[in-house]
Amino acid sequence: TFDFEVTDENAFTIIGIVGEIKQNDLADTAPLGANYLTYKQVPLRFMMFVIKTGLEPYSLLDGVRSVVSDMDPDLPPFWILTMEERIEDSLVNRRAPMLLLMIFSAVALFLAAIGIYGVLAYTVTQRSKEIGIRLALGSGTDMIFRMVVWQGLRLFLIGLPIGIGGAIGLTAVIRSQLFEAQAFAPVVFVLVGLVLGLVALLACIIPARRATGVDPVATLNYQ
Repeated sequence: TFDFEVTDENAFTIIGIVGEIKQNDLADTAPLGANYLTYKQVPLRFMMFVIKTGLEPYSLLDGVRSVVSDMDPDLPPFWILTMEERIEDSLVNRRAPMLLLMIFSAVALFLAAIGIYGVLAYTVTQRSKEIGIRLALGSGTDMIFRMVVWQGLRLFLIGLPIGIGGAIGLTAVIRSQLFEAQAFAPVVFVLVGLVLGLVALLACIIPARRATGVDPVATLNYQ
């Protein structure tokens, strides 16, 4: 129990109930309560009001200033922003980390493509004798091309689930930086998989075409 005396100064009449809000951060997930008191009950040194309109927001600026001036000529309105601008301002501290993350992701994608290409190019060089024998025994260039491409795509298919698993594991970090980011977005993962698959395929084509150009006679004589 609390020793609390209700007086006219600390008693309030509840006139409505509001829903949960995001008080401090757009990424807040925990329920947060709030109460709203009238200006006469709790006077502040400044006030805020929101205007909802279907017009271009800044086209109302002169009218707003005129209305405020009619109420009090010594009360200048300041810090006038649209809701989109306020949201953008609240996300300023997250833009730099997200920009760096995008840059590092692009570099990682580029390095992955170079890595796949390098491994396949080295493999083609190491297996040039085998490829020459296959061609000499009647294997078509189409079969050699598919063999080399499949070898590269197999690396991609092994690495893709590992990468997706790591991305899901980092969901908590991603959600803390992105407003309303979903814990698991199948569409995003599918699109990323398709992009990575396309990059891997392109990285496989050059070594595969190189393999089809192997001269079986020259290769066997050299070996």
